Amino acid sequence: MTTHFDERWTEFLDEIDFEELVTQTETLLKTYSGKESWTDRLDSDPGITLLQALAWNVFDLSWRHTHPLRDLLTPPPAVADGREGIFGRAFGPQRALTHSPVTMNDYRRALLDLHQQDFDIPELPDSFLLRDALLLKEITEEQYHYWYDSSSYRFTFWPPKKEEGEEDRASHYHLLGGYHLWLMPERDIPIELAEQGIRDFLLNNRNIGERIRSINWLQPQALNLTIDLELEDDNYQPARVLADLFTLCENFFEPCTTA
Repeated sequence: MTTHFDERWTEFLDEIDFEELVTQTETLLKTYSGKESWTDRLDSDPGITLLQALAWNVFDLSWRHTHPLRDLLTPPPAVADGREGIFGRAFGPQRALTHSPVTMNDYRRALLDLHQQDFDIPELPDSFLLRDALLLKEITEEQYHYWYDSSSYRFTFWPPKKEEGEEDRASHYHLLGGYHLWLMPERDIPIELAEQGIRDFLLNNRNIGERIRSINWLQPQALNLTIDLELEDDNYQPARVLADLFTLCENFFEPCTTA
């Protein structure tokens, strides 16, 4: 379908010509390089091959500029059956735009979404694995350290020696991207099996330059509560009251995840 946007560029379409672009480029190269310094101008010459590749990409880019953006980003229905549109599949939104966890909060949300159905581990209960998750950055002492001396262009993994009274010429750096992961499992979740699935998830969704240094599981703590209840005379559901009380206490000490 031709749009108003396309019609604005119609007058330029005849000027976008690959062969003409190659010819003009060769003419300019002959002028500025001199006749004696460039003698092999056959198609087999590597320089000509590079020139043609450059001209083709410039031609292709110019031609794409005559199309509306929606046609560039999405193929028309006629080619939506698996064939590629004007852009190859590598440029599609499912490849160009990330859908994996990126930030610490992304990882936390993704971890909380992990379900038994996401893993081939039949021994896991049919439920979500985690009640809560928290990523903490490494402290400075745990990070990878190195030094760089700009005067000698040398990297070292220990502080360089210097003479007495000499200024410290080496810059100290440390790498970021290390984290400790703290997890709270759901009730009746085997930690060993859950950790196996979580490690696979972290490995498959690892960002370059980042790593999980350790996975730590919060252990249950015994709490001895003393509660006095006074029921109404007409209350015939003491078991229901007791169940609600247990739920209230659990949510107070282990609040449900909201974000």
